[in-house]
Amino acid sequence: IDFSISGVAFSNNRYYASVYFNRSVDDATTGTSYSDRGVTEFSFDIGEKGAMLLSMKNPLIFGLTYAADIASGTTASAQNSANFITINNNGSVGQSTLADIESGDDANDYMTSGSFSLQAWCMPPCAVADGFNFTNDEKTTTIAASEVYKENNILVPNAGVALYDYGADISISGITVPDAGYSTFTFADIATIGNVIAAKLPNNTYAVMKVTNVAGGIVYFDYKYNPSGSRTFP
Repeated sequence: IDFSISGVAFSNNRYYASVYFNRSVDDATTGTSYSDRGVTEFSFDIGEKGAMLLSMKNPLIFGLTYAADIASGTTASAQNSANFITINNNGSVGQSTLADIESGDDANDYMTSGSFSLQAWCMPPCAVADGFNFTNDEKTTTIAASEVYKENNILVPNAGVALYDYGADISISGITVPDAGYSTFTFADIATIGNVIAAKLPNNTYAVMKVTNVAGGIVYFDYKYNPSGSRTFP
């Protein structure tokens, strides 16, 4: 993180310090690099023991995911990034808009991301297959526990999940997935490297995944899931 004090003002026995910052962080789990920049503000009350920190404004320089009970207000600066780095209590890194950070109603309402692979499958009716559960952020080995699962060269939705198969190689960074066009009867192509698939969960949250490699019967994916209900994935 690089930062500099861009201005200091004094009013009503309080100091107000504006700080410009530029920072970057690497997620050791996914290997993804994130960066942002912005202007934040600290206010200090002058008491008998000197200056004491009274409040801060969003964007917080500390990168807290949930800021509603810490920060008071938001700086309006053209130098602010569109999205800011967020880090949850598990150390996972993501990015969110200032509006989402300031008004979030749960400390874990942020985008999760990572990679997974699927290999095992069986012809129905059966109970065992490799799948993934976005809600719990975990790979699954039974159909009952899966929100999506592998069946030969297709991805099958389960438990009320609906899929949208882009049928194209596009970036999932900065993507906004559609709000309509999903189907619980869509069986998405996972044999084509680069194919992108969006998922709409029964609780009206969204995930997006991309086939990154296919080798030896194993399909590899990158994925993002937004438990806040946002359709935008930084």
